Amino acid sequence: MHHAGLQDEEETSASTLCNMVAPWMNPYLRMTGIAITAAIITTGCSRGPSPAEIARDQPFGPCGSSYPELIAKAREEGRLTLMGTPRATAGTARVIEGFTNEYGIRVSTVFEDASSADELTILRTWKGDARYPDVVDLTPAALEEATGQGLLADYQVQAYDAISDRFKRPTGLQVANYSGLMSFGVNRSKVSNVPQTWADLEKPEYRGAIALNGDPRESGAGLQAIAAAALANGGSYDNVKPGIEFFARLRKSGNLRVSEVNSADILYGDSPIAIDWNYSFPPLARALAKDGIEFVTVVPSDGIARGVYFQGLVTDAPHPCAARLWLDYLVSDDVAVTRMRAGAIPARYSATTSRLSSTERALLPSNSDINASLAPTPEQFRRMSALVNELWVPLVVNAKVGSP
Repeated sequence: MHHAGLQDEEETSASTLCNMVAPWMNPYLRMTGIAITAAIITTGCSRGPSPAEIARDQPFGPCGSSYPELIAKAREEGRLTLMGTPRATAGTARVIEGFTNEYGIRVSTVFEDASSADELTILRTWKGDARYPDVVDLTPAALEEATGQGLLADYQVQAYDAISDRFKRPTGLQVANYSGLMSFGVNRSKVSNVPQTWADLEKPEYRGAIALNGDPRESGAGLQAIAAAALANGGSYDNVKPGIEFFARLRKSGNLRVSEVNSADILYGDSPIAIDWNYSFPPLARALAKDGIEFVTVVPSDGIARGVYFQGLVTDAPHPCAARLWLDYLVSDDVAVTRMRAGAIPARYSATTSRLSSTERALLPSNSDINASLAPTPEQFRRMSALVNELWVPLVVNAKVGSP
């Protein structure tokens, strides 16, 4: 941003002053802060509209002035690129198929397993690349970082008012279209006694059997596993150290594998107990069932943690209209049903469960577990991440098996 020179300071208009960044964000403004403050006090100024307010007033951005125009322009674009959105998770492949069938828009997924940290790096550095995304999938903390850096734009989906506040960003318009509960996925061909609680995981019979989905310093699922373990051990979202200490005990006992779990590990029994979101396990259960192997999902009763990932419209999206249409489609009734059939808890869960059969409802966590669960706030998520970044390696990774 260009700022007026010192000799022009007295001539700077009040409206310009009001639009300047805060004095503490710029060295020049810090030096001239007294003069600026005096001018503002003398003239007064009104706060300009926030990005969210602009998005509400101009909901379709560059895509026309009505929803039919948005659809038409999205179809003209004909393409959509998603990042950090695994097709195999939470029925996403079927969601993509339904979107393409309904609107004729081709959907590409890039870096499906990217962590939120990886996604932010790509947003900052890959502009102009053919794989640059239109929509990203981020943890609450990463969402705040991305919006703060101007990497994401606001868009209010058509069903916004019908979505629970649990699925809305507190200070913007972004929404999460589904959530999950931290769970154990257990290969019954390798584990005879299925653990029901976090405390159970400390039993000697599970030596070498337990693995996390991702390094918690980078993975939202890994971090939330620590949070859930903290809830079960006297901690909270404001204090996850008990969760870190719990995994340190698992490491010292030899129960925890430090390597990250993947589908092959579970399928072949190398990691017969995986800790991940409940919606990650139905595809594995179906694959193992073909070989006659039972695979069960358990929500541990002593520490129930809910996690949400927010879908964000990229500011420089190559296909901005298709991106907005996709965000609307994600909170539709049809997608909610697809998510539930895959074991996920959609944003419009209460309004759509009646469309499920009793068998399909059995795939979902119980209503009591869903109602008992809460997700951390973005600020709690940020503090959790900072503490894990500080303590995970010295307390867990570097722990010696067999040490007290």
